[in-house]
Amino acid sequence: MNRHSDILIKVLSLGIGLAVGIVLIAKVFFELSYDSFYKDIDRVYSIRTWISQNGDEKDYGQVSGAVSVGFMNEVPGVETGTRTTFVFNGDTYLDEDGNKLKAALVCADTCFFKVFDRPILAGDPVKVLGKWGSVMVNRSFAEKIGGVQECIGKQIANADMDGLKLTIEGVFEDFPKNGSIDYDILLSMETYGKQSTDNWLGNDRYKGYVKLMPNVDPSTLKDVGAD
Repeated sequence: MNRHSDILIKVLSLGIGLAVGIVLIAKVFFELSYDSFYKDIDRVYSIRTWISQNGDEKDYGQVSGAVSVGFMNEVPGVETGTRTTFVFNGDTYLDEDGNKLKAALVCADTCFFKVFDRPILAGDPVKVLGKWGSVMVNRSFAEKIGGVQECIGKQIANADMDGLKLTIEGVFEDFPKNGSIDYDILLSMETYGKQSTDNWLGNDRYKGYVKLMPNVDPSTLKDVGAD
């Protein structure tokens, strides 16, 4: 092997080493910054269902519809609570011109942005998420159908249930990719049946979250109804 080849190999090895190092640093930064863009993220907790039956214990990542709201109303130390649930099986949506758009949609309630704060670009999320058939979309989806302001008032529908028209009444900034939540469309929870959203037992299809009051230790929270 001549001297030039030896130098080339060393340069290539150094370049590959630097590239791998940069990738590892980026990955570590990505992991450490996960969900850190939310305000007061240290006060946000997910709610899970723990079942013990006949000596068998199971941990589920979802809860019944009324649980998150119940925590907010009944448990001292909880500032606010929110929940989401998927509605449609497919992720294809039709705009008013029949164009097909891919998007992730969940039902969300009026407290959603009080827990997971994002910049609101148009509309009032409390009003939108409290109105039957209304949706908020992220910036990326809005730009596909005209723009942040231009999309307001337009209707979309899931391709599997195109008779149900959903009206866009608000726009929020996209969720960053280094987060546990990444939805394109939020549909008002009022659109979903009360027999599900107000249910305390069973039908545990909801992702539940609470935001604690400042300086509250979650281990000090009492059970609902505890003395």
